[in-house]
Amino acid sequence: MSGLGTAPALRAEWLKFRTIRSTAWSLLLLVGVSVLFTAFVSGGSSTRGGSPDRPGDNDLVLESLSGVWFGQIAAAVLAVLAITSEYSTGMIRTSLAADPRRRTLLCAKAVVVGTVVLVVGLATSAACFLIGQQLFRGGGFVYENGYPAVS
Repeated sequence: MSGLGTAPALRAEWLKFRTIRSTAWSLLLLVGVSVLFTAFVSGGSSTRGGSPDRPGDNDLVLESLSGVWFGQIAAAVLAVLAITSEYSTGMIRTSLAADPRRRTLLCAKAVVVGTVVLVVGLATSAACFLIGQQLFRGGGFVYENGYPAVS
């Protein structure tokens, strides 16, 4: 038996990934946790900056992306659930019967999960950055206190 090719394996893994109930919850958790922690860090920061010549030492970009570190936990949970959901239902036997090449099966899973997490992670990072910058500007991190706008 030759098994499936790469493209059919990717389509099969994409179908399985979309039908797992926990996928949507994990992605929502990734976005929610990231944005929530970014809001906590950005909203709770204070400035003691002096003037435009002597700015404070806060790294506004790093602090506005700090929630992404916590969102990575949800991404790891999503990856684990994508792999182990087939084992819990016994469908791994069907997957291996359809495509006995384990490397192809594992690579297809990794590509599907990695692509989805990359797209959602980039959108979440951009949202966290913009939310953090708005909260910082409202909290006194302005040019007059030594913090130029991030371009």
